[in-house]
Amino acid sequence: MALENRLSKRIVDWLMPAFGVMVTAVGLNCFLLPNHFIDGRITGISMLLAGMTDVPLSVWLVVVNKPKILARRTE
Repeated sequence: MALENRLSKRIVDWLMPAFGVMVTAVGLNCFLLPNHFIDGRITGISMLLAGMTDVPLSVWLVVVNKPKILARRTE
């Protein structure tokens, strides 16, 4: 029984962030980008940089998020 609980917790721990990423991607592609809205924080900074350069938004999202991801791993 304990193994089943741990396994289901791990599945939920992976599925919830994946679901959040999918919802964010749909909102970004279906609402923000077509209407030329700028989001806040890291996504907004990435959108501004993508608009000012020829580098795609997907690359900027990874580049701008990288320091935040590295900072969390060191905590």
